[in-house]
Amino acid sequence: MLLEFLLWFLITALGIVVFAYFSAKEKTSAYLISAYASLVLLSNILAVKLLDLTWFIVPAGIITYSLTFLITDILGEKYGKKTANKAIKAGLMINLLFIPIAFLAKIFPFPSFNEELAKSLANVLSLSPRIVIASIIAYLISQHLDVFLFHKIKEITHNKLLWLRNNLSTIISQFVDSVLFITIAFLGVFPKEAIIKMIFSQYLIKIFIALLDTPFIYFAVHIFNKFEKRK
Repeated sequence: MLLEFLLWFLITALGIVVFAYFSAKEKTSAYLISAYASLVLLSNILAVKLLDLTWFIVPAGIITYSLTFLITDILGEKYGKKTANKAIKAGLMINLLFIPIAFLAKIFPFPSFNEELAKSLANVLSLSPRIVIASIIAYLISQHLDVFLFHKIKEITHNKLLWLRNNLSTIISQFVDSVLFITIAFLGVFPKEAIIKMIFSQYLIKIFIALLDTPFIYFAVHIFNKFEKRK
């Protein structure tokens, strides 16, 4: 299972690098922002699929969601804080758009010959109001915190140590994200011991992903620098 997990991460991370290539080539942030919004949407859809990683059970969306922090770091590094925050707004808008569309798709009647498939789709689109609220609150706070910390560390280190601001900002903000989401979504539903275990299970996987994505941000920045030299 670990091999499949790493393959999933690699495909997604390389996809981000491809979007970074087109953003650098066209000298626009639009490609990366669109990739960011797409990953946010995919994270919501994939959240119903659980991954058994031997020691941890986590939602499949953890990979796509964790890598959104890589995109805001790339955007912040090459386009600035305002552009990174634009991506967060785009992600919020697609989140808010997805909720009513998913609800309507679920409640519309379906033909009897398509009953089994329709029920499967309904399960995918099932959105608990509490989980939706938890997701949006955790998303807004953690993503803005990541952008803030990234640029604060960049300022303190005088634009040096890209690996430090990439990892430290993500590690701190992902902890906040895990605590907020799990607590708001499940406190009172599961025992406190289970809540704590869920928080740290997700957080450890997120740290693992954050450390793995370091070469990819250097690769993406290298692509941007390469195109800048062609000016």
